[in-house]
Amino acid sequence: MEDFLAKEAVSGGLKGVLPPRNSTKIWGSALWNYLSKVADEKPSWMGRFLVLPANSTDYSMKQALQDPKTAERMKTFGGDRSPVYYDDKLQKAHHIHYPGGEHYRLLQHHYAFVFFADTTMQSYYRRFVRDFMRYKDEIQCYGAELVAAVRADARRLAPESNGEYYALHIR
Repeated sequence: MEDFLAKEAVSGGLKGVLPPRNSTKIWGSALWNYLSKVADEKPSWMGRFLVLPANSTDYSMKQALQDPKTAERMKTFGGDRSPVYYDDKLQKAHHIHYPGGEHYRLLQHHYAFVFFADTTMQSYYRRFVRDFMRYKDEIQCYGAELVAAVRADARRLAPESNGEYYALHIR
């Protein structure tokens, strides 16, 4: 975040509004309020999904949805959710902010949130995310050490468990 603030914020690149104390070290509500204030777009994602066109001249998807297969794929993908089209407005936005409020939360995997009209583009970006957007090896190693320690504790506390355990992710 400090790099982003140094490049975009303290230089006045976000609507000419400087961050509090013109600092790259802001955090918490001061940071979130600032990012919300200078955002060009703050899409509400609750119950929605993002639709990316097959080409940059079809933001409204009028051309793509004339193809029955694409229309059916999008209907199946979206289910009960409403589409948010990656249109000219989002394309031209300098800063799109994703606030943490209830209507803005984006708690889902990219492949369940972004619909690509072009299946080749979909495959490319899904592979890209799979291959390049991951935790650093150091973090993976720490995670493996932690799992090993939990399994050792499980074996010590219940030898019959063979180190197996159950975990819940609760927010």
